[in-house]
Amino acid sequence: MARQRGHVAWQVWRLFAFLFCLTLPNAASVDLSQWIVQHGGTIGGIELRTDPVTGYRGWYARTALTSGLRLDQGLMLLLPSKLIFSVSTVRSIYASDVLSLLQQFKLRTADDGFVIIVIGWMLERAKGTSSLWAPCIELVSHEDQFLHLPRNPFVAMPDLFGLSPFYTVFLQAKRQEILDTFAELDEHLFPMLPLLRTLTMETRKALFVWAYLFQFTHGIQGSPDGQGGPAEEMMMCGINFLNHDKKARQSGPVDIDGQQFWGSFITHDHVAGEEIFSNYDSQSAGQKAHCNTDLFLRYGYVIGTDHERDCFHVMILTTDVPDSFELGPTGEMCKPEHVVPLSVHFLLQDPIDVTCIKLYSPESPHACTYHLLLAVFRREYHNIVQDSRDRLGSSRPNMYQDSPDKRARQQELHLGHILRGQLRVLGESILELQILLTNLAETGHYHRTLLERPAMYQQLGQQTSVAYDDDKMYA
Repeated sequence: MARQRGHVAWQVWRLFAFLFCLTLPNAASVDLSQWIVQHGGTIGGIELRTDPVTGYRGWYARTALTSGLRLDQGLMLLLPSKLIFSVSTVRSIYASDVLSLLQQFKLRTADDGFVIIVIGWMLERAKGTSSLWAPCIELVSHEDQFLHLPRNPFVAMPDLFGLSPFYTVFLQAKRQEILDTFAELDEHLFPMLPLLRTLTMETRKALFVWAYLFQFTHGIQGSPDGQGGPAEEMMMCGINFLNHDKKARQSGPVDIDGQQFWGSFITHDHVAGEEIFSNYDSQSAGQKAHCNTDLFLRYGYVIGTDHERDCFHVMILTTDVPDSFELGPTGEMCKPEHVVPLSVHFLLQDPIDVTCIKLYSPESPHACTYHLLLAVFRREYHNIVQDSRDRLGSSRPNMYQDSPDKRARQQELHLGHILRGQLRVLGESILELQILLTNLAETGHYHRTLLERPAMYQQLGQQTSVAYDDDKMYA
C-alpha cells in the first residue's frame, strides 16, 4: 500500500467554510459498525468516537482486548472486498456513462484512476441514502465533521512562518491542479450526468473538492481483491478511520475459506478506552517515514519530536547560485552556468547524506556543490530562526494551561515541533558540509573562500549562531 490516509485534521471547517456553505447531498445517519456487519464484515470490541480534547476521530477499545494475529484473537476490523470502494468499483457501476463520456470527449483525465474514483465519490454522495457507501460518506459530510480534511489550498494559509518555501509552491500547484481538473470535467462531463447536471456549478465544484480531498486524505493505493493484482486507488471504509502509530500493524488482506477480506489486527494488548491504531509507514527497505511537515499540512497533526519525522524540503533556484568563485591554488572555477538543472528540489531527512546530492556537472569539483549547499542551508537556517523566533520561544506547553483555545494551542505546538526539526536537519547538514570542505582543504584541492562566510547570506545585524537542543552550535 503506497498511501494510506486516516488521521483527522482539526482546523478545517473554518478554512473550508466558503466552499462548503452550499447545500450538498447528505446520506442518512446509519451506524458504520452496523453497516460493516450487515454486509459480511466483522467488528471487534471497538467503537468509533471523537476525542473531546483533540477533536480527532478514531477507533477505541470498548473493553480490554488481547492481541494476536488469529481470527479469534487480535482481530479488530474485517472488511469484505465488496465494501472496498475502488477505481474498479466506479468502472463497474458507471461504465456506460462516466467512462464512455470520458473516452468520447478524449479528456486527459480519461485514464486517471484518482480522478475516476473522485467522480465516483461525487456520484455516490449525490445519491444520498440510496448509496451503498452512505454510512461512510455520512461521517465526513457534515459541517462539524470536516475534521478529516487537510489545509485548504483555496484560502490564505494561516501563519506558517519558518516553513520551507517549497510548501507555498506545493499548495499553489495543488490548488491550480484541482481547479484545472474541475474546469475540464465541468465543461464536458458533469452536465451530461443526471445526478450532477441539475446542480449549480458552485455546488458541483464544492462536491468535487470534497470528493478530491476525501480520497486524497483517506484513500490508499492497493489491490482491491487483496490478491496482489495491479494497484489502484481505493478506500477501505472503516479501516480509513484508524489513526497512525508507527508501532502498530498495517492493515492488510486476509484470506478466509478462499474469500478475500481486508483486516486489521492489534499486536499488543489494549485496556478499555485505549485507541486502536494502524501504521501508515512503508515497510519497504530504504523508504522513509512520513515527514512531520507533510503530516501537518495534509492531516493537521505531527508525531511528536520523533527525529524520524524531521525534514526540510530544499528548493534551489538560479537566483541562489553565486557568482563564479575560485576553488584552489591552480585556479579552478565554479561557474553558475555549470549548475544542473536550472532549479532543483530535494528532501533532507535522516540519515543526511549530502555527498549524494549532485548539483554541478560531473566535470566540476565536488566542492562546487558543497559550497552552494552550505550557502543555501545557512540562509534557510537563519530565515527559520528570524521568521519563527517568537513561535519557537512561546510554544512551550506550560504557557497554554489556561488557554481556552485548545486547537490554536495544538497548532502552535505542532509548528514548534516542525520548526525545531527543520533546524536540526539543516544544522546537521551544515556541520556535515563543513567537515567535507575542511577535508578537501587539507588535501589542497581548494582553499577557503568568502562563500563560506555566513554574512554573505545574511542581513547586517542578524545573528550568526543559534543554540538548539543539546547546546550544539550551528552555523
